[in-house]
Amino acid sequence: MDGYEVLGLIGEGSFGRVFKAKIRNKNEVVALKVIRKRGRPEKELRSLRQECEIQRHLNHPNIIRMLDSFETEDEIVVVTEYADKELSEILSKEGYLPEDRARNIACDLVSALYYLHSHRVLHRDLKPQNILIEGNGTAKLCDFGFARSMSAGTHVLTSIKGTPLYMAPELIEESPYDHNADLWSLGCIVYELVAGAPPFCTTSILHLIRLIRYEAVCWPGFVTPECQSFLQGLLEKDPNKRLTWPQLLYHPFVKDGVHIKNKEDMTAPLTDPLTESQEAAKEIQRMDLATRGTGHSELMSRMLQKAGEDDCQMTTTSLLAEVGGVKNTKLCNRSYIAANNKHGPSHVRNLSDPGVPMLYGAACIEEQMCATLTNWLGKIYADVRVIPNFVLASVLLARHRRSETVDCADEILELSADELQALEVVMTLLCRLAYAGKTELESQLCDAIALLGAVPLLQHLLQLSRRKVRLVADLIAILVRLLAQLPLHAPAVVADVLHGVNLSSLLTHNSPTIRCHSCLLIQLLGNHDPNTLQCQWNQGLRCALEQLVSDADETVSQAAKATTHELQKLSFCTS
Repeated sequence: MDGYEVLGLIGEGSFGRVFKAKIRNKNEVVALKVIRKRGRPEKELRSLRQECEIQRHLNHPNIIRMLDSFETEDEIVVVTEYADKELSEILSKEGYLPEDRARNIACDLVSALYYLHSHRVLHRDLKPQNILIEGNGTAKLCDFGFARSMSAGTHVLTSIKGTPLYMAPELIEESPYDHNADLWSLGCIVYELVAGAPPFCTTSILHLIRLIRYEAVCWPGFVTPECQSFLQGLLEKDPNKRLTWPQLLYHPFVKDGVHIKNKEDMTAPLTDPLTESQEAAKEIQRMDLATRGTGHSELMSRMLQKAGEDDCQMTTTSLLAEVGGVKNTKLCNRSYIAANNKHGPSHVRNLSDPGVPMLYGAACIEEQMCATLTNWLGKIYADVRVIPNFVLASVLLARHRRSETVDCADEILELSADELQALEVVMTLLCRLAYAGKTELESQLCDAIALLGAVPLLQHLLQLSRRKVRLVADLIAILVRLLAQLPLHAPAVVADVLHGVNLSSLLTHNSPTIRCHSCLLIQLLGNHDPNTLQCQWNQGLRCALEQLVSDADETVSQAAKATTHELQKLSFCTS
């Protein structure tokens, strides 16, 4: 470090710090990435050294050049070129860029990726935060922490790397992938440059997965045909149909701005079409890896880890309102891109979700203590992903206690009294966290139920309404909250949980809390998932609901009246 004069701190993260510095006795400004070694596992340190080794051999005007690297007893220091700004900072301030400016950045990125892929290097984490912009506007790729240098005999990879917003469908599906995954990420970035947000953007990881896998891209009406054609080619969900090398170089949107260095004598560059034998070898390798399967653990842990991060570039605001004398929670979500806007990207459109009355009697902890706990620790719980961990622990407990004498289709959980008590405490905490007013917690809970296989456990717990009243009341309250606050993706999860559950028995339960919560659940099903309600609707359910209108408990009576009124809008409920 003696050879450098530190000028100031640029950034700081879990990896360490980045400083702006000057080489002593020279007028050259550089960036110093100082990574702490203490407390890091040896595997992570090997990965950091591998990153240095990959970047050391890269030499391209659109890739941040590594000038030096060395280690001290406590640190790894990487010295690179200095660039003025991150692309993400520019987007944060300007929202979106004029198409000509976006085209220049796209040309720079295509140039960098062509160089990487011709050297059989995959970046695997393309996003605006990993693109630096020099003072003259030149874009440069940086951060090769997830990069992989592929040997000549390796055609596909399986390890899940990247940031969910920019992750290709084949990675989402945990299928073997190749360099075309980088090109999908490139399409997401260029789309964000011209439209102001990535092509698929939501606060929920579960919803994001569905959008990337199944939903078509919404095309802003203000982009030119050349730009849209370029993006359509890159954002093709099938990697075999995606715009790739060498055709990508000649697309009208970028063909006049791509910088290709003198082509070196590389072995089997990824930018060249595969020979027949290479195609055959790739297919064999892909089928072999697909047969083995990577499982869901790696992807799910990475997805849940990202659930509360800022990559989605979205914010939510909680608004409390009085509706019919009962407190009601609503959300105003940051908008999506208006596909037919002729004047430019639309950055804010408020979408108010239908609310639901607050539920009562859902916890066994003193009200004041629990309120203090959730308010004070709510953000910490979101940051450390306590909800997914509690859900996973519950699922593992259920799997451990599953009877081995029955078919999987007829699972019976042999839970002891102590285990049920533990689940009751967990459900109480999850319920309180869900009502803490933090969207990150609600999204994490919905995602965890779906992605961690908690549906069978919750179905079983709903059958325990006679034994564990508080547990079932909390669970129904959780389902109500998810439907009310996450109407775009929670209905599918709630429908799975309610499959085979007798709603009539919940409406006729001895506990007024369960009766009240069940009324609200049915009301929200009618609003957000009428198909699921229709499958359960019968004369017994209708009669049970009508009887609750005159229930002795005033809260239950009010809930039943509101539900009956809402269901009059549905033809199958009135016929």
